[in-house]
Amino acid sequence: MQKLTTKLLDKLFSEYIRRRDGKCMRCGNRNKQLYCAHYHSRVARSVRWNPVNACALCYGCHMFLESRKTVEHKDLMLKLFGKKKMAEVE
Repeated sequence: MQKLTTKLLDKLFSEYIRRRDGKCMRCGNRNKQLYCAHYHSRVARSVRWNPVNACALCYGCHMFLESRKTVEHKDLMLKLFGKKKMAEVE
């Protein structure tokens, strides 16, 4: 039996988010490689593996939103999950 390490949990969580969304949640592209993008950094262990704290993004959208976490990224997450669920990860 494989030990559940942080690295393994991160890998499984990333795969889950990318499969759950199936496309870039910002631009809708299905043909690009998807990344698991966290709203709150993975350093915040209390929400690191919370599905409401992450969505699938293509590389371009991930880089765009990483530099704009305070505005565009929050707006996207609110659109995807709603105020109530986002309040839970705040």
